[in-house]
Amino acid sequence: MLVVGRIVDCNAGSKAAKWIVGMGAGASNATWDLKFIDRSSGQLLLAVHHRAISGTTMSEIDDKIIKWLEEFGETLKEGAARAYEKGKPVKE
Repeated sequence: MLVVGRIVDCNAGSKAAKWIVGMGAGASNATWDLKFIDRSSGQLLLAVHHRAISGTTMSEIDDKIIKWLEEFGETLKEGAARAYEKGKPVKE
């Protein structure tokens, strides 16, 4: 299996605004895509698009990304179908 990905968007935010203003001011965020591809056939097996936001002083965006990767890895152990079932519908 081949895993490829990219950072679609990333904003470091402002620690000062988080501390001084609060209420989401200075929030950091990152959006990324991951593709899981069968190496021999080139067939796309799973594609993921995700966004994480860190709006409080209690965490930074890298913490959020690591937490998501850990949770996503645990979900994938149960199979890609289970990952789909656990996902939330897209808001239009």
